[in-house]
This record gives sequence, C-alpha cells and structure tokens, in this order.
Amino acid sequence: MRIRAVHIGFLVFWGLGSLVAQSWRWKTYTSMNRIQDMAVQDSAIWCVTEGGLLVYDMRTRTFRSWTNTEGLASVEVLTVAADSKRRIYLGHRNGMIQRYDPETSSWMLLEDYLGHAISCLFPNGDTLFVGLDIGISMYLLSKKEVKETYRHLGRSFPVEIPVHRLLLFGKEIWAATGEGAVRARLDNPNLLDPGAWTGYTVANGLPQNPIRDFVVFQGELITATERGAAVYRNGRWIALDGGFPDAEVHGLTVHRGELAAATSAGAFTYSQNRWIRVSDEEVQCQSIVSYGGLLWIGTDHGLASASTEIPKWTFYKPDCPASNLFSDLAVDRNGVLWCASASTGGKGFYRFDGNRWSHFDTQSVPKTSWDDIYSVSVDPSNGKWFGTWGRGILFWNEQGPFRFYNSQNGRLAGIPEDPEFSVVSDVDVDSNGTVWLLNYGSAKNAPLVSVTKDSVWTYCGAANGLTTSRCRHLSIDPQGRKWIGTENQGVFVYDDRGTPTDKRDDQIVGTLTVSDGLASNQISALAVDRYGVPWIGTSVGLYSYENGAVKPKYGLPSDNVTALLVDGVNNLWVGTTAGLSLFSIRDYAWTHFRAGSSGLVSNEITSLALNYSNGKLFIGTNLGLSVLETPFSRPQSELVDLEIYPNPFLPSTHPRMTINNLAAEVSVRVFSPGGFVIRHFSDQQVFGRQIFWDGLDDQGQPVSGGIYVIVEQSKNGNRRIGKAAVVR
Repeated sequence: MRIRAVHIGFLVFWGLGSLVAQSWRWKTYTSMNRIQDMAVQDSAIWCVTEGGLLVYDMRTRTFRSWTNTEGLASVEVLTVAADSKRRIYLGHRNGMIQRYDPETSSWMLLEDYLGHAISCLFPNGDTLFVGLDIGISMYLLSKKEVKETYRHLGRSFPVEIPVHRLLLFGKEIWAATGEGAVRARLDNPNLLDPGAWTGYTVANGLPQNPIRDFVVFQGELITATERGAAVYRNGRWIALDGGFPDAEVHGLTVHRGELAAATSAGAFTYSQNRWIRVSDEEVQCQSIVSYGGLLWIGTDHGLASASTEIPKWTFYKPDCPASNLFSDLAVDRNGVLWCASASTGGKGFYRFDGNRWSHFDTQSVPKTSWDDIYSVSVDPSNGKWFGTWGRGILFWNEQGPFRFYNSQNGRLAGIPEDPEFSVVSDVDVDSNGTVWLLNYGSAKNAPLVSVTKDSVWTYCGAANGLTTSRCRHLSIDPQGRKWIGTENQGVFVYDDRGTPTDKRDDQIVGTLTVSDGLASNQISALAVDRYGVPWIGTSVGLYSYENGAVKPKYGLPSDNVTALLVDGVNNLWVGTTAGLSLFSIRDYAWTHFRAGSSGLVSNEITSLALNYSNGKLFIGTNLGLSVLETPFSRPQSELVDLEIYPNPFLPSTHPRMTINNLAAEVSVRVFSPGGFVIRHFSDQQVFGRQIFWDGLDDQGQPVSGGIYVIVEQSKNGNRRIGKAAVVR
C-alpha cells in the first residue's frame, strides 16, 4: 500500500548531550489511600501503602510521603518496623531493606536479599530478623551481613514457606505462615535443623491455618488468622470467640489494656470474653496500632482514628491520585492533567492541577455513573471527553452537568453480546474541533464516530470500508486523516476530506498489515508526528510508515510497545514493558529510562501525555504516575514577547529562572548591567519554548545583583528583549 505523504517544514537538530539532562527533573505521584502496615514512632504513624511510604505527624496533623523520587528503593513496600533507637525499617517486594534515621534524615540500603520479597521485619538490638518468601533470616546490622537463613521451618511444613509476621516472645521466635504458626527457641544451637521448629495448625486449635499477626497481651501470645483470633495456652491454641464476625483478621494491638483487632468487617476490642465493635461504621481495616489514647486503623481509604469513648472514625486522607491505574492521560488548555483509570476495576477519573488531586467516581460524584473510565481527550473549548468501558462517552466542561452518550440515548452502539454495553476505546480531536471516537465492538459495525462543535453525530464503518469494529487506537495526522489501530486487522487510514458530516467523499485511503511489513496485525499504540509520519506500536515491535514503506525501528529494550507520544520538537517517546525510551530527532539516537537507574517509578508504561507549553511529560505506569520535566516544549511559531519568571530572581530562594515564549532555532544571551554578555545559550542549547538560567555566568560563577537584559535572537537577526532583576 502507498499513502500520499505531505512534508511540512523540517527542522534539523543534533546531540542532546548533558545540557538537556541537567534540566530533567523527576517526580512520582502514587495512590497512598490503601494502608497495609503501620508502625508508631515519636508521635508519627509510619504507613506502608500501595504507593510507598506515608507518615502522619500527629502533632502537626500533616502527611509526608516518600516514593522513589524521595529516596525509596521502590514504591512496592510491604512492611515497616521501628527499633529502640527510633529508626524505621522498610521491607520491599524486590528484596531490598531500607533503614531511615529521622535524626539525620539519612537512608541505609541493604541488598542482601534481592529477588526475595521482604514481608516482615523484627529489629532486636544488633539483629534484624527478616521474614522472606523463603523463610526467616537473621541479619547482623553491625557487620552488615546475613548470619543464617532458615528455609525449612519444621518437618510438617513445606520447605521455603513464605513468612508473613515475626515476633520474639521470651526466648522464642514465632513466625506466621500460610500453613500455620511456627516457633523455635533462640538458644537452640542449630536453627537450620527442621527439628528445631514446632508447627501449629487447625489440628492444634487454630481457627484457620493462614496466620496474619501476633501480639503479646497480658503475658500471653495472641494470633490473628483468616477467621478469628486465638490465644496460646499449654501447647494449644484456644479460639477467642464471642461476637466475633466471620471476617479476616488482619492485625492485632493492645489498646488501653484491651486487646484490639483489625478485621475486614471493622475494628473490635475484646472485653469480658466478648468482641465489641469499636464503631457501627463497617470499615475494612488492613492494619491497626494504638497511640495517644486512640485506635488508629489503616483502611482502603486512608488513615482513621477513634476512641472507645467516642466510637466514631475520623478519617485522614492524603492528597494523592485515587489509584495507581492510568490507562490514558490528557492535558487541558490550562495545563491541568486529566487521568482515566482502567477498563476493568476502574476508579473513575482524576484531575491534577500541579498542586492538588481531585477524584471523580460513582461514590464521590454519583452523577458520573460509571467507574471504568478508559480514555480521555480535551477539545478546543476545554471540554473533557471520557471514554468508558461499558457506558459510552462522558462529557464534562467543569461548569455544566455530566453528560453521557451511549446506547441508552441512541448515540453509541453496544457490543453484540450486550446491546447496552457501549465501549469507547479512544478519543481524539482534529484541527477543526471535531471530536472523533472509537466505539469499540460496535454491534452496528460503525466504530468510527465524529461529533462536530455543533453536536452533529456521524457514524462510519463497514459501509465506508472499515471492515472491523475491534478498533482500539486513534491518531489524526496533519492532513486530518484518521489512523485507526485495530485488534486484528492492522491499521486503517480513513479520510473524511474535512467534511465529517458528509460521507459521500469519505474513503479508506490505505491499510497496513503484516503483508505490508508489520510483524503483527494487533496494534498496541499509534502516534503521528508533525511531518505526517505515523508511528505504529505492536507487542512485537515499533514501525514507521515513510516513503510508501513500513520500516521497523530497532533499538528498544523491549519490542512490546504500550504507548507512543510525539513531543513539542518532534522527538518520539515510546513506552514499553521495559521502560521509557526517547528517540531524538536531533541525533537520531535512543535514550532509555528504566526504574532504578532513573526517576521512573515502574518499567510497565501504560500511557503518555505532554504539556506542550512547558515540556512536562506525564508517564502512566502500573505503579503510579511519573512526571519528567523535559526541555521539549513546543516553540512559538514566531518571536513574541518574552516571559521571564521569577522576576526579581533570588538565587538563594529560587533554583532557576525560566525564560519562556521562545521560538524555534533561536539563541539567547544574557547581558550584565555593564552591557557584557555573561551567559550565552546557542540555538543548539535551546530545545523548546523555554530555557532555565541558574544565575551563573559562562564560567560557572554566580553573577552579582542588578538588572540583566535577556535577548532572544533568530538566525535572520530578529530579536526580542526582556529584563530581569537578580537580587543577592
């Protein structure tokens, strides 16, 4: 197949170099609503969440969060513990252990258990007992070495059984496993011998074999199981019944002389041989601690506290996204980020203005009516279009009501299996302001739908040559043609000739399939650059279509392409299952970003979006949102007045000054009050609409206070001049 190409002005750039890397800054945003484990230390509750570490200071009533960009080895933290020296220990899913010292604000990293999930920690003097997915290990902190690892915890238990919780009780160590409880004496000279360990199961009185927690209460050992709690007496376990619900017990603590339990049906205290619910509110508790006369529970919706005298939960919610799901992203005309969650198990959609997160779902805003929000786009009037997986398209302009368009009101078709289940898999907007959407699986075989600015709906499909309704991805090129990625028939190119409501001149102007050079007809991502070159992602490779031929693009760390984006200067960003990659138009070379070696939170990329005004790249992953400040904003089409901020510039307060509104292929010079050039940014150092000045001259020395003249100059000599005050 050959598709006529249109070439629109070509800019040539070279080498990114270290100048670009200096302006890149990473920031991670994750959901910290679900609190899985907790520890108390110095009026602060240290919480392990689904998105990293969250600390609530009870004195200031404020949260502080840590992710990978604040020092965590990963955001997949599984457990937290505190020692007698006020230090905090974290265990990670990837096997790393971190110790944080609040007095020095310093981290220590232990990598001896890489590859083994750390599910629990118990510090005891110089020894750190480590619960692993293969057993129990003793780590000597002063020597920074593993002393021993016990992989066979009793002959009645499997070898290398995962350990969920540890407790030292007298001269014994107790471990919670999925097969029951196990103990051994610490003075036993050979804990590597399975015979040194004794196991306990339902045959020994446990309510259930899977053990979740231990606590010492009134000199006795209490355990939490999947169904109830039990006390250990005279070699057997005795269930603590009496009003306890048929619920999973996740944690235990001692609160004001009473035993307290966190369960999937709420929090309970044990008094006079009966369990009493703390509050009538049925809150699913994941963890529990006692501090300051209050019970504190970790829930799926934040931290909560209550007293037994006033049995009502007070919730404390961190400012964060509603979940770590980001199926699609879009930046509106005001620079606000809008996020779609997922096609199944969705959490609605989220809004981020750069400072605060807002969440919209059927609980917070019942009028949204549906939580499986899958795609999002913004139209020229700043209206938001949210594609749902089952309820059609949701429109909202932030002033008016939410409006759904689906099979119920005749706007969209359902799938053949369910005529009322309307799916919108992708949304895009053309240069005329017409909204185009993909009605995936349309039972009417008309999956391509357009909505003009005056709300005229038009449907295209089999009758127009689009022979499949399993359409997943949509991208519009500079000519207005619609590139449609399908699940099973490759790519269709649809041309409506700029008249979406008149289908008489519409046609499929080409298709791309395996017969044209693609390795797969299942398309996973699409993007068209500003010169009209389409980029096509599949699970088995990346391709471009140039000069009438499909060309593979090699050099990615993984061929499983999940997201594509063209930035403000026409670089290509590629998300894969192995990280994020940048293909530079300046030097035609790849730069790769991976979790661990960059600020990227996860290598599983799900979506990409860019703020073209400032070059800020938003990267959706399976573990949260990464934000990367890049210099690749979209340049102004011509020289305009410079925007300089902060002005005045205080280097002691502000790390850098922004020089904004730059055009393409310009240089920038900074003149001292005496009229000398003290800083020069060549056109090879200006990548987009803005650059940053750190208050240093070309020799790296701080400039003195005064009024500085900033000159932007194009290659033909045209200039724009601004002034900035530097205050020392």
